[in-house]
Amino acid sequence: MASSALMAAAASLAAALFVARQAARNAASLMPNESVVEPLLIGAATLWLLGAASLQIDHFVTPRFELAAGLVSVSAIALLYALLSLRLAWPR
Repeated sequence: MASSALMAAAASLAAALFVARQAARNAASLMPNESVVEPLLIGAATLWLLGAASLQIDHFVTPRFELAAGLVSVSAIALLYALLSLRLAWPR
């Protein structure tokens, strides 16, 4: 289950990058509500990543360390997004 959630998150992030790059190239031809697609895809990827992390935490982490594991997971997701934005030169 976790691997499929990670693949769904990766696909959503790839689609968001594609949309962002297409929007940067064709800014004049965008419809007003098309600019909403990129943040929605990033939000969907975030939900997939949080879901996968919570499933793994629930399965593998003892209750005593669940909060710490959750904080580490959220921090890792934020770090992943920051590194991806730098490495891929995200347009926004």
